[in-house]
Amino acid sequence: SMPPSDGVTSGCGQQDGAERESAAPRGYVLLPPSKYLPFHVPVGVPREAEGGKGVLPVCELPTEYADALAALVGRLFSFQSELSALQCSTDVMHEVHSTLQGRFKEWLVRSGNMRQLSDLLSTS
Repeated sequence: SMPPSDGVTSGCGQQDGAERESAAPRGYVLLPPSKYLPFHVPVGVPREAEGGKGVLPVCELPTEYADALAALVGRLFSFQSELSALQCSTDVMHEVHSTLQGRFKEWLVRSGNMRQLSDLLSTS
């Protein structure tokens, strides 16, 4: 016979006390460093950030997150450099940019980020 259930179970059956507490719904989720991306809600934009200029963060990131963000920025700059270095006609370059923009828009819609972006734009 199964022990009495308090309603907090996993797909594998009854959980012990420590797992019960961690399985309770939380109002936050700790992202792994590889998933961290900074964001800014454009309300009360500091003068230094006007025109798309970056500003230093208000608090220091843990080392793992700062390293992951630096690696991401490095990959972005590398990708931009590769695009700039393409030796192709203007028509092909326009096709590459059009394809990138189209795929990015598809990703925005598929991921649900397009709605969030629309919501932000409608409040500003």
